[in-house]
Amino acid sequence: KVDNNQLPDIYNIFLPIIQKFGIPEPTIFVSGETNAYTMGDKKPIIVIGAPILNFPPDERDAIIAHECGHILCHHCLYKTMYRVLQLMLDPQKLNLFGLSGLAMFTGPVLQASIYASAYWSRRSEYSALYTSPESLKRALIRLKYGRMADCINYHAFEEQAKYIDNTQEDSTLGKIINSMLVATRSHPFDTVRLSQVTLWGNSAQFRITSEKMNNPEAAIITSHCPNCNRELAPEWKFCNYCGQKL
Repeated sequence: KVDNNQLPDIYNIFLPIIQKFGIPEPTIFVSGETNAYTMGDKKPIIVIGAPILNFPPDERDAIIAHECGHILCHHCLYKTMYRVLQLMLDPQKLNLFGLSGLAMFTGPVLQASIYASAYWSRRSEYSALYTSPESLKRALIRLKYGRMADCINYHAFEEQAKYIDNTQEDSTLGKIINSMLVATRSHPFDTVRLSQVTLWGNSAQFRITSEKMNNPEAAIITSHCPNCNRELAPEWKFCNYCGQKL
């Protein structure tokens, strides 16, 4: 556990990001994994892997901000429920509770619940992108590929997402195969995830969010529709003047 008395330098990295998001201070833990995740609801917990703390500062902060985004969007409860469902479907865990005889009845229901929860979880990863798009993309790649992140062509990497989209559009079999591959994944494929980060970073909604976080009083004044250039309100999903999706 990280606080004023334990690794205060790491604790102080979190504080300005948490304050910027305006969320209650979560309990912070450091683990030995190269991963980061958030759990809990009313009293959320952020766990960050020690290797991430050695990332370049902007990438490290992007990961922390992403986890804070989950708290801001109230994703934590449903993500925790998803993990519990996964445990419940594990035959060994069912046996521990003496429920192995019920597995044939509960299994299909739990599996359907996991498919639905996984679908939601993948989309929650897109809506938690409250940070610099470029920093987050580099951080996500570094999580998976380490030092290779400095050599990867990000544009080419994102082009793979377009290939996946085209395969689904042109082929029913491709759509079925892709659905099977992602059915129980809690996170999207890296290629798709990076392309969504780019879309988010280019959207008026991201600009509005960034302006509101950095300068709340000026956010409404300085945010304009990319189509008609008229002033926008932060809560708009579409421009009320021209209908442009934001």
